[in-house]
Amino acid sequence: MIMGDVGLSRKGAPPPDGEGPQQIGVTILELRLFSCRYIVKQDEEALFCGSEVHRVSYCEAHYRLCYIKTKPIT
Repeated sequence: MIMGDVGLSRKGAPPPDGEGPQQIGVTILELRLFSCRYIVKQDEEALFCGSEVHRVSYCEAHYRLCYIKTKPIT
């Protein structure tokens, strides 16, 4: 993977304040190493977010949807 490919994985502008991506999505063949893998539409073919990864395999907005901060039990 060439680091220049990172920019190719983005489709549209980043979502404002965690409202989710404002794009149609990318196919599995269009995903790059640093593309968000959150499925935004699933019909005959799944479409993935495709925005730049924030953590794990998701962009910032989808990371916040999938992961919940927990407090330690005291």
